Amino acid sequence: MALTYVEDSPVLESRIAPRTARVPLRYRTGPRTRVAVLAIAGMACSMMQTLVTPLFPILPQLLATSTTTVTWVITATLLAAAVCTPIAGRLGDMYGKKRVMLGILAVMLTGSIVAGFAPTIEVLIVGRALQGVGLALISLGMSTLREILPRDRVPGGLALMSSTLGIGGALGLPLGGLAVEHLNWHSAFWLSGALAVMVAIAIALLIPAGATHPARFDPIGAVGLALGTLGLLVALSKGTAWGWTSTATLTFAIGGVLILAAWAWFEWHRDEPLIDLRTTVRRAAALTHLAAIAGGYVLYTPMVLMPILLQMQPHNGVGFGRTALTAALLAMPGGLMMMVTSPIGGRVTRRFGGRTSLIIGSIVNGIVLVLMILNLGNLWAVVILGGLLGLGTGFTYAALPTLTMDAVPESETGAANGFNTLMRYIGTALASTMAMTILAAHTVPGMPNVMTIDGFAIALGAAAVGAICILIPAVLLPRRRGVPISR
Repeated sequence: MALTYVEDSPVLESRIAPRTARVPLRYRTGPRTRVAVLAIAGMACSMMQTLVTPLFPILPQLLATSTTTVTWVITATLLAAAVCTPIAGRLGDMYGKKRVMLGILAVMLTGSIVAGFAPTIEVLIVGRALQGVGLALISLGMSTLREILPRDRVPGGLALMSSTLGIGGALGLPLGGLAVEHLNWHSAFWLSGALAVMVAIAIALLIPAGATHPARFDPIGAVGLALGTLGLLVALSKGTAWGWTSTATLTFAIGGVLILAAWAWFEWHRDEPLIDLRTTVRRAAALTHLAAIAGGYVLYTPMVLMPILLQMQPHNGVGFGRTALTAALLAMPGGLMMMVTSPIGGRVTRRFGGRTSLIIGSIVNGIVLVLMILNLGNLWAVVILGGLLGLGTGFTYAALPTLTMDAVPESETGAANGFNTLMRYIGTALASTMAMTILAAHTVPGMPNVMTIDGFAIALGAAAVGAICILIPAVLLPRRRGVPISR
């Protein structure tokens, strides 16, 4: 099979449709530029996870609504991301990932405008759901890197792109905190809209169109996956508020499971499915998806707990009484550490394989979470250990996309990455639900907004168990040799 070289990037001719085989001059950028553009785009989109977290306490008063209703401002974003990510991945495989990424950014911009003008909570929820679609760009960016980078640079690029889920989430906290304390609360959404425009221009000018794999889209499979995922995640995210045995929670949970079961049967018997489940259930792919669920849980649990712990008024040795902006800044080191660690994780993945990176990440996070449990009353210990959690998560997230794409044919990398990212979102939904459920069960009598140290310790202990759950599939993954590092 012949190779065509575009600067320093070998691209298999069979991977690129005739209309995209010749790369225009404006796309002839180096690998570092391409990685940087897509990583910045991923960070901008992943900010949508936590952008409104510091706004949460004031939105009920600003929009004359209840705290329960305000939770949908966060829930809608995560639901939209989970539903759209695997569908966007399949569309990217079929029609070109760059084209779909630009479409996603257009939806995210629309959501930012809607949220920026939102006069009511209902309009804000719609805007936040549209913003959540932007998170689908991250898995597409990872698949794009496989196409446009030399083989020995792919693991490092994937590591950084994968870690943007945590980096952007950390950066979104101070952005929202700044809006709360010093600006109009709408300004956070205008800034996110400006970011969407800037990264769209950069992608349009600097990222090649990439490969297309013409096929028939599976609308029934897309609707089935969307409805089933939606039902299951609504039940997980709202079970605490509605009650785990309430009619609403059980209806969404049972309905979601039944729809997903029917969807799996339908997809298994299709010639051109939305997601090839035969590939997904193979040992390497299945173990990687299980690790992704646990990885999402371990990543998101501290994101939920740390702002609460840092802002809560001190009581019986727990809580630090910091402002929203200060708490956001103190919670940032974890995301920044992921940024620093991702190149190292990529290098380890490239040299020794993704299995090794998963094992390192799970062991580091397990140790750090135990140390955090033992130091919940020490502010700087909590801040430093929160940063070190980014170290372990950086290794974990460096490995997942490489392991996913190693397990599937190249024509399915977008859909496979989308499915793996969906598994991470399921893990984040479990983390949010479990953490809030545990904290709600451990409050000071007569003070429902003040949690006990036992609540934080148990929630972090559950995350430590999640770290062990990453280690199990990591050990069971087949050994694979890494890609030699260019000197």
